[in-house]
Amino acid sequence: MSKKQPLQYLPTLCDVHRKLGGTVAIARLTGKSAGSISNAKRRGFYPRDAYAVMRDELERLGSQAPASLWRQVEPLQNTGAAA
Repeated sequence: MSKKQPLQYLPTLCDVHRKLGGTVAIARLTGKSAGSISNAKRRGFYPRDAYAVMRDELERLGSQAPASLWRQVEPLQNTGAAA
């Protein structure tokens, strides 16, 4: 039985961009235009509707990135016991 390797954390948009193969590859993956992805890189966040497909592809490649790169909100981790 093999253990699943932890996902590599990619904290920045540039890291994600590089991991997914650049502007044209991301445009193909998301169904967006290359211009839209270039604009996203300039703005500093990807289109919200590209989050799920890009997250899935990153996981397939053994990586993860913060949802904030798509202007998404991640659920809070419950660390306390229920009262």
